[in-house]
Amino acid sequence: MKTLATTALTTAGLFLATATAQAAVIDFASLGGGTSVFGTNAVAPGLTISSASGGADGVALVEGETPAAYGAPNGGDSILNGGLPETGGFGDISNARLHDFVFEFETAVDFFQVRFLDFGDYNPSKATEHMFGVRAWDSNGGTSDATVSYTSNAAGNPTTGSAGNLYITGDAITAASGDPGDVLFQFDAARYTKFAFIFDSNGGRTGPSDPNIAFADLDYSVVPLPAAVWFMLTALGGLAGTRWLRKDKAAA
Repeated sequence: MKTLATTALTTAGLFLATATAQAAVIDFASLGGGTSVFGTNAVAPGLTISSASGGADGVALVEGETPAAYGAPNGGDSILNGGLPETGGFGDISNARLHDFVFEFETAVDFFQVRFLDFGDYNPSKATEHMFGVRAWDSNGGTSDATVSYTSNAAGNPTTGSAGNLYITGDAITAASGDPGDVLFQFDAARYTKFAFIFDSNGGRTGPSDPNIAFADLDYSVVPLPAAVWFMLTALGGLAGTRWLRKDKAAA
């Protein structure tokens, strides 16, 4: 569990670990900026990405290229999607900027991570209480949340509050790891089938208080089949091959 500072962010339900199964690191940059990330197998086999409301426009993002979800660092040297890694990222470029992404897996995963970038430096609703994070559904139907909460002054560009000066801590480039502008969520305590982004501000508004954000470092690992299952599949494959050979010889 990581806390920004003694009086700053509160982080709940974070699991920091290393994947133990085969990992699938998604390279959004290779898709090309503006390419839709929605649909089954659109970005990776066995993964379906959608919008909970159906109103988001989820696309791949690349640093320095359009479309842009945000600019960083703050100031005159701002770069489109600044701070995204070489593998790029993704975000919602619809007018509503809902960012209500949902991730569903055909096969359960035992590790999942995603990074939120550039959250907090823009506050158009002038909220003072902010929350963002990820909800996970495990294979037994249970749910767990990993969230970050902080307070700020009621300004369009907050500079005071539990997270400090969000002009710095809410920027994708100048934020330190764990600041609102750069938070990595990881899950590895169960077998998961679904994840979704969650937001709240001032105890009631469900959309992100900062709509100009993006996401990166989306990684996961599929739960491997037990060795006994692989052995059984191999044996069945060999048996099928033997039967085919017998039929072939009989036909000859």
